Amino acid sequence: MSKSNLYEKITALQTSGATNEAASLLSTRRSQLSEPEYKECLGNQHFYAKEYQQATPLYEEAMESSPEYDCARYHYLLGAQAELAGKLTDAFDRFQAAIDIEPSFVDSYIELGGLLCKVEDFEGAYQCYSDAIKVDPADPGIRQNLIVVLTQLDKKDPAKYSQLLKDAQAQ
Repeated sequence: MSKSNLYEKITALQTSGATNEAASLLSTRRSQLSEPEYKECLGNQHFYAKEYQQATPLYEEAMESSPEYDCARYHYLLGAQAELAGKLTDAFDRFQAAIDIEPSFVDSYIELGGLLCKVEDFEGAYQCYSDAIKVDPADPGIRQNLIVVLTQLDKKDPAKYSQLLKDAQAQ
């Protein structure tokens, strides 16, 4: 289910840290959002305030109100919990679901890349961090993660990864 431009605008503001502006927009234009979008935006307010326990029930309400509606950050949070519990396959599935639902939500790529590093799937991690850079090219942490992964890959296959590593280090 595609989400409205207003949802996208509010979420972009929340993501960028403009929480007061996002809250104001959410309040003044609430009637222009579907019920699930509104609940998800409320959940996102808690998510970006790092109040994850308050965010989760709002995401669940959003998804319960419409069977085809899904929330990327909900799956992200469940993925993080699964990873902490050592349920790496479940975590992988949740992070991948979050990416599928909202490809612009960069945190999912970062967490999935980290998970793949844990299991030494450096090629998969490389793909995650490469995708994350496309979403947020200015994030120095993503670039550093990419360099770490390319360093590991270069050790095993310098012919394939040496130039990619040099390019990443140069940026």
